[in-house]
Amino acid sequence: MTMPPGPLGAPRRVRRLFLAGVLAASGLAPGPRTAFADDEVPAAETPKAKAGARLDEGIRLYQRGMFDAALAEFLESRRLYPFRSALFNAALCLEKLGRYDEAADQLEQLLREIDDENTPEGARDKERAQREIIEVSRRVGTVQIDGAEPGATLSIDGKQRGEYPLVRSLRVSAGNHTVRVFKSGFEPLEERVDVAGGASVRVSAALLPLARTGRVRIEETNGFDVTVQIDSNPVGKAPWQGMLAPGAHVVLLRGAGDLGTPPVSLAVEADKSLTLSLTAEDLASAVRVQPTPVNASVAIDKVTVGSGAWEGRLRPGAHTVEVAAPGFLPEIRRITLARGDRPTVLVELGRDPSSPFAPRVASFYVEGETAVVVAGTLAGGVERSCGGGCAGAPGLGGRALLRLGYEGNFGLGGGVEVGSLGAFYRATGRMTRLAPVGQDLPEIVTVDDSVWVRGATLGLFAGLSLAVRSGLLFHLRVGGGALVGSASDTRTSSADAGAAAEGLTIEPTGEKRALFGGYVATDVSLGLALGGGFSGLIGVHALAGFFPSPPQWGADHLVVAGFPDGRRHFGAFSETFADPLIGLGPTLGIRRVW
Repeated sequence: MTMPPGPLGAPRRVRRLFLAGVLAASGLAPGPRTAFADDEVPAAETPKAKAGARLDEGIRLYQRGMFDAALAEFLESRRLYPFRSALFNAALCLEKLGRYDEAADQLEQLLREIDDENTPEGARDKERAQREIIEVSRRVGTVQIDGAEPGATLSIDGKQRGEYPLVRSLRVSAGNHTVRVFKSGFEPLEERVDVAGGASVRVSAALLPLARTGRVRIEETNGFDVTVQIDSNPVGKAPWQGMLAPGAHVVLLRGAGDLGTPPVSLAVEADKSLTLSLTAEDLASAVRVQPTPVNASVAIDKVTVGSGAWEGRLRPGAHTVEVAAPGFLPEIRRITLARGDRPTVLVELGRDPSSPFAPRVASFYVEGETAVVVAGTLAGGVERSCGGGCAGAPGLGGRALLRLGYEGNFGLGGGVEVGSLGAFYRATGRMTRLAPVGQDLPEIVTVDDSVWVRGATLGLFAGLSLAVRSGLLFHLRVGGGALVGSASDTRTSSADAGAAAEGLTIEPTGEKRALFGGYVATDVSLGLALGGGFSGLIGVHALAGFFPSPPQWGADHLVVAGFPDGRRHFGAFSETFADPLIGLGPTLGIRRVW
C-alpha cells in the first residue's frame, strides 16, 4: 500500500515513484504514488515543494474516489516540477475516467523519460510502466484519416488532434467517437465511428469546396497574442480572416497560460462579411463535459459548443451546462467554479421512450385500460329470435384490463393480462315458446328479456410498440386466455302480451348459469408521453368471448303461466340466453415504463 508523505519541511526519506513491489508482484490494480525522488523534502517556497504538496493532495483525492479533481492536482504538480509519480498518477486517473487513450499517452511519455535513466531502479520502474500500458492498450484503438486537404484540422470528440497529414493514426479509447475534419473554404466533414479495442478504423475525409460562403474577420481588442478557434478547430492567430460556411459557428480565443475568452456564437450569412471583436481575459477555471451518448450536443451558458466531450477554460463563478441528444431526455447542470477548479462533469442522459429516435431497449411496463364495449352479439337465442315487433338494441358493456409486459429491443414483447368484463342486453316484446307441463304443443308468450354477462379474464398477450413521432407511440396488443363468470336472463311479461296466445302471461322469473370459456382480444392504441416514464393511451378494443357449453334455460326450471280466465299452469323455456360475445369499443388507459 502507498504510504502518504510526511509533513512538508521535515527531513524524511521517501520511496521512489510508481507501484509498491508487493502490488506489482501480485498484479493488483495500482494506486497513486507519492513524492519525492530525493531524500530530503525541499524548502516549502520552491516549485519542487509546491509540486509535492499538489501531489499529496492528488493522492488524498484519488483515495476518496474524486478522480477528476485528483487528475487536476497531478497535472498541476507535473507543471510545477517533473515528478514521474505525477505523470503515472495522472495516467491512473485517466483510466478511472475511461479516457484510456490519454492514459496511454501519459504512460508513453513516462517510458521515454525512464529510458533516459540507466539505473536498476529505473529498470524496475520501466517494467511496471510497461505492464500498465499493456493493460491500457487493450481498451484503445486507432482512427486513420485518408484523403483530407493538406493543413485540414482534425478533431475527435471536440478535441483538436493535429493537422492532416498525420505521421501516425490517432489513438482513441474503444467506443463510439465523432471525427471532424475542418478547413476554411471547405465544407466540414463530421462522421461517427465505432472503434473496438486493438482495432483500427479508416475515415475517408475528402472535403468539398463551399458553394457559398461568408467572409469573417476575428480580432482581439487588446492586441494579445492569441489563437482563434472556430468550432473547436484552431484556424490561426488573431486577427484572422477567412471564409466560413453559412450557419452557426462557435468562436473562442486561446493564449498563453489562462489567457482566452469563453465560447461565443457566430452566425455567418452567405455572401456577407462580418467582424467579431473579442477581449481576452484571465480565465482561471476550466471544465470538462463528458456526455453519454458521445454524440450529445453540449451547450455552455446557452452557447452550443459542439457534440461529444468538450473541455475549455471559463471564468470563475456560476455556469450552466446543457446536454441533449435525439432519443434522450435533455439535462441541465448548474455548476460553480472557483479559481483553479478543473472539474469533469459526467452527464449520462436518460432515454426518452416516447421519442422516434430513441434506441429500442428492453424494458418492463404496466398498462391499465378501461373500454366501453358495444356487443354486436351477446344474448344467443334471445337475440336471434328478436325480430318483427321485438325491440332490441346492441348489447352494451365495459372491460377493465391490467397488463404486465416486457418489451424487447425492437418493440416486440408480451406478458400477462388480467381483466374483468360486464355486458347487458335488453329485448322487449319478444315472442318465445313456453312448453306447458303435460302438453305436447308449446304455448306462445310475449316477454321482455334482460340478459347480463359478467366475468373475469386471465391470459397472455403479444405486443408491438412503434414510434410515430416525438412523444407519440403506436401500440398493438393481441391476447387470449380463459374467461370465467356467469350469465343471467330475467324475463317478465311484455305489455303486448295480450297479442299472443289468448293473452297468456308469465310471472317474473330468471335463470342464472355459470360461464366457462375463453376469449381473444385485440387492442390498438396511441400513447402520448406525459413524462417520468408515464404515457396516456387512447385507442380501440375488440373482444370475442366463446363458451363451449352456452347457458340455456333448463327443463327443470318451471315457470308459472296464466290465462285471462284465471287458469294457471307450469311450463319451461328451452333456448340459450348467452352465446359468443363479440364487441368493439373505445379505450382509455395509462402506461408506465421502467
